[in-house]
Amino acid sequence: MGWQIHLRCTEWTIIYTVMPHASICHLAVDTCTFVCCSHSNLPQLWAGVMSMPASAKDSHCLRISGFHIDKPAVAKTALLAHQQQVMSKQWCPMHRPLQSTDPSVVCVQMDAAQQYNTNGRGYIPLLDWAKQHTQKLHAPPAGQQVVITSGSNHAIDMVLCCLLNRGDSLLCDEYTYSHLVEAMVGPKGYNAVPVPMDDFGMTPESLDKTMQDLTAKGDPLPKVLYLVPNGQNPVSYIAPLERRHALYRMCRKYDLMIVEDDPYFYLQFPYDRDVPGLWKLGRSYLSLDTDGRVVRLDSFAKFLAPGFRLGWLTAHPTFVDKLTFHMHGTALGPCSTTQVMIAELMQHWGPEGLDSHLKSLQTVYKRRAQLMHSSAQQYLQGLASWLPPEAGMFMWMKLEGGVKDADDIIDALKDEQVAVVPGRISHCNGPRPAFPCPYVRLSFVMAPEEDIPKGMQRLANVIKKVQTT
Repeated sequence: MGWQIHLRCTEWTIIYTVMPHASICHLAVDTCTFVCCSHSNLPQLWAGVMSMPASAKDSHCLRISGFHIDKPAVAKTALLAHQQQVMSKQWCPMHRPLQSTDPSVVCVQMDAAQQYNTNGRGYIPLLDWAKQHTQKLHAPPAGQQVVITSGSNHAIDMVLCCLLNRGDSLLCDEYTYSHLVEAMVGPKGYNAVPVPMDDFGMTPESLDKTMQDLTAKGDPLPKVLYLVPNGQNPVSYIAPLERRHALYRMCRKYDLMIVEDDPYFYLQFPYDRDVPGLWKLGRSYLSLDTDGRVVRLDSFAKFLAPGFRLGWLTAHPTFVDKLTFHMHGTALGPCSTTQVMIAELMQHWGPEGLDSHLKSLQTVYKRRAQLMHSSAQQYLQGLASWLPPEAGMFMWMKLEGGVKDADDIIDALKDEQVAVVPGRISHCNGPRPAFPCPYVRLSFVMAPEEDIPKGMQRLANVIKKVQTT
């Protein structure tokens, strides 16, 4: 049985049902946020790291530093500063609280859901949850702080805007998140520097060699390393802990900032062990970050619903301040309604409820991933190579059997009603690298389970046709 969130006004009620292992609803990003403070004396690590636009952003005399509206003295000042923007609750269309004795009903604070945020870093109950949650799971060792964001894509864009100027470079896996390259790196004039990978992502040795080669050529060195350490899109690897330690040491050597984009953190399902739930998810780069050089991005999209467009970012206070200014200036922050809904849901569930939900979701994804793996074993032996997915939503496969470039069989796969993503669109040099790319990304999440073996068989048939031509 799922949980229900009710939003009620005089005439009607909106009901969102939260199922234990399904995406639930889609809401558009709208409004919110205001205010935070800046650190005038930047720590040595962050001096000179910020982009020109981020460096220009500073506190304003009307911006109250991180205030809570339940503090009367500060709240009074805040109301004076923003009295032209905060709507009286008597004019808000949904202002009657829902009362229910049904344990599956989550009652939402509609006054807060319809207003601008009264805290620059997010709706206070959700922000407090994110702080406590992050502390329990990662125990950040360098006084890092948290801010609520409008999901990972917006957060990545803001982070890069705050760290990079046009012409600057960032390092990433040779095959990486395609949206990063297509929508953010290229259009904004950044340069993506590919770091060679093995089955578990970039290696410390390949990162070291890449930096040495850039130095030898006299090229400007990158300032940022972008990583997706769990269930990486598209390759779906989980970076081993010893590799994370080694890459962190390499980042210290070259003074690189680490953007740890981890939307699939909660979608881990080890092949040969029980699903981890909430408490056995492993160490993050944030948990290793004694310097304060990691910017960690988390998202509700993959374990609740992508339509909420919410996540949270954890980083050094200096960076959190600058990013909050940027967010306030560009989008006024995340949607108040979805922040309130998720805050109430997390409070209603508690850690035990979230753990139960994650185990259900991980169990479903594990079953689907293993079905795709066993179907590949049945139909694609000798025609392709792959590793069984243990996190995320995808299987990364190298086509063999005479296929040199996945683009060569895309039309034939469409004729067979099989959809795959050509690996070349995820190459960090752009969707059209000047070399053949035999990789494809397969998703085991959306298709009905009974269709997964059929799809793998049809993929095998198309490859076999290539062999005979």
